[in-house]
Amino acid sequence: MDTADGVLMTRAYGWAFFDPVRRIFYNLTTTTLSVTVALLVGTIELAQVLIGELGLHGALADSLAGLSFGTLGYLVAGLFLLAWAGSYAVWRLRSRESVKPRPSRASAAPGSMPAAR
Repeated sequence: MDTADGVLMTRAYGWAFFDPVRRIFYNLTTTTLSVTVALLVGTIELAQVLIGELGLHGALADSLAGLSFGTLGYLVAGLFLLAWAGSYAVWRLRSRESVKPRPSRASAAPGSMPAAR
């Protein structure tokens, strides 16, 4: 898992640091996902402690108490992969939309002279 994460992050960093605007977009995406994951893991850990200390039972309490952080790690790695792929896709779509086609010489106004070379 660590090797796959290293390869993924190296590829993502290489893509992101090629262009300053892309770097900012990538950093915002990664930071947002990191904060979300930290809040999720912290909330689950707090819930597990409270369930154990208060002796809570029920469907939700039992599923939270039995949640494996190993499985959660795979989920987090998948979320980072999806975030990187989504960031890349949005970047590609936006860069295609921002490219405006140049008018061709055939579409120049009638009677106008083409630009000299």
